[in-house]
Amino acid sequence: MAAPPVLSTSAPADAPARSVAPRTPVMRINPYDRVSSFMMALVLALIGGVIAALFYWFQTRPAPPPLLVAMEVVDVVGGGDLDGAPDETPMVESPEEVDELQVQEQLDMVTQVSDQASIQAQMFVEPQDEYAEAEGSVDGTGRRPLGFGPGSGGGVARELRWVVQFANDASLTAYAAQLDYFGIELGAMFRDGRLVYLSDVSKSPKSRVVTSGRDEKRLYFTWQGGERKQADIQLFQRAGVDASRANILHFYPENIENVLATLELKYANRPAKDIRRTYFQVLAQRGGYSFEVTRQTYLK
Repeated sequence: MAAPPVLSTSAPADAPARSVAPRTPVMRINPYDRVSSFMMALVLALIGGVIAALFYWFQTRPAPPPLLVAMEVVDVVGGGDLDGAPDETPMVESPEEVDELQVQEQLDMVTQVSDQASIQAQMFVEPQDEYAEAEGSVDGTGRRPLGFGPGSGGGVARELRWVVQFANDASLTAYAAQLDYFGIELGAMFRDGRLVYLSDVSKSPKSRVVTSGRDEKRLYFTWQGGERKQADIQLFQRAGVDASRANILHFYPENIENVLATLELKYANRPAKDIRRTYFQVLAQRGGYSFEVTRQTYLK
């Protein structure tokens, strides 16, 4: 009987070796990658936020205060000799050389002096109850001597040569914001001697009443034209004060008066005693408002 065949598991010597396929690498996001990506995004967001904050600050920062030049404030007064010099010779000019603009400005100035004198007389009146029903005289004086003579200073006083112009087309809200920005306080002078002050007109108006303006030392202006007087009356109405029959005044703080004096000097570098009129205009700027001299006229 033949023997069964024997199966051999050994490969022949000349058989090729089996090759093993290499493992394909797999890329995965580990915790280190997540943390580093978060930190990079956070740093970039902080940098962007700082840049945006700086840009917003540059756009909304308040305007720097104007640089004031050290000035010596000298009261502008006229000549002290009311009768003139005995040997004085008046100068007569030809009518052909008369400047119509100067004539009109002189008429405006006379009107303004009259208004100032009337208001000052009311401000310095001392009310007396027992004579309230009787007519009488008022003793008082203006806040500065006026005139055009060759006195210690000569020229025109600030309250007579300065003209401040507010835009008529601005809204009542914008106009009130301008007054508060410059610290201008409104005043209503009534015939009975009351002087009603009004401040913070753009927020919640605050009023106070005095019976005499004897202690008032600030520079003040009155309306000579335009439509803004009605806006002041509306602002008084917000505070419950009917100022339709009162003289409206604008009281300027000392720092704003110095700003106007500095701008007047820088406009043409002319001394104040040579200036007849200086016209100021209120301009809107980034973060607030400012004054600008639009033109000047001169005495000589």
